[in-house]
Amino acid sequence: MTGDYGTVPAAAMWSCPHCGRTFANRNQSHACAPLGELDQHFARAIPDVRAAFDRVLAAASELGPVQVLPRTDAPYRQEMGLEVA
Repeated sequence: MTGDYGTVPAAAMWSCPHCGRTFANRNQSHACAPLGELDQHFARAIPDVRAAFDRVLAAASELGPVQVLPRTDAPYRQEMGLEVA
């Protein structure tokens, strides 16, 4: 099976009137948050973390256009739990 999956023509993109980000869906639910710099996002990470991100980004980019949006307000947790009933 072949085809062009997931590509949205630029003319069909919707832009949020508040933050200017573009989306494939009109009135896409999102948080209007300022974007940061990618290098700043990884500033406190060990080099292996950035290297892993760069490998994932390279692999994703082979599939089509990719836009990286480094959030400045992303919550960071040192510990995360999962409760199963």
